[in-house]
Amino acid sequence: LPVNATTAQMPLELSLGPLSVGWWRMYASLQDSLEKMQSSFGADEKDTDDLRRMFTETSPALLAVTMLVSLLHMLFEVLALKNDVAFWRGRDTPEGLSLRGIVFSATCQVIVLLYLIENESSFLVRVSVAAGLLIEVWKIVRLWSMRGQLSEAARSTARADEQAGNWLLLFFAPCVLGYAAYSLLYEPHSGWYGWLISSLYGLVFALGFVAMTPQLFINYRLKSVEHMPWRTLVYRALNIFID
Repeated sequence: LPVNATTAQMPLELSLGPLSVGWWRMYASLQDSLEKMQSSFGADEKDTDDLRRMFTETSPALLAVTMLVSLLHMLFEVLALKNDVAFWRGRDTPEGLSLRGIVFSATCQVIVLLYLIENESSFLVRVSVAAGLLIEVWKIVRLWSMRGQLSEAARSTARADEQAGNWLLLFFAPCVLGYAAYSLLYEPHSGWYGWLISSLYGLVFALGFVAMTPQLFINYRLKSVEHMPWRTLVYRALNIFID
């Protein structure tokens, strides 16, 4: 229904009906959970309204499927995180691992977090992105601490990583400048900071795959993929399939 200056009145339809004791108990429990989310986790009214709308306006079958998919997504994400941390704890050499790829991934996480803060996104979403960023920073620190233990294979890794990083910079810099100029000329923004963050955020999602370029080049130069965290990659691939 279009709403403009000529709209004198709006239709309003109210539906009343009985509610079973079971559904009433579920709604009462949901209301209590939402209040705890707001007080303990900083969830705002938009998050709680979205949850209320999901429970009241969605059919039970679709709601059950949605909850099952969400639980599977959370399960695979936790398993991927657990195996990723275990993999990096067990590493004692930088052989076959791309420092520049991890730095690029951490930079993308910073941009996403700043974009979410700028757009006042959900607190829970911001917390999850911030947790991922902390893990990426921990990987960088751990990988940097291994650089004093350079074997010949580790030196080959460092050379391939540097070469791939230079190529990536030559490819990525024109894309950043070109998209930023296009966004400045043709898209509305709240200010210079909003323009910068929005431009970088758009590039992160459009070209996020390039974060794997240094690692793929290292795999090609070493003719090996045994140093990859395969369990983590499998769980994240399952998550992409579920999404």
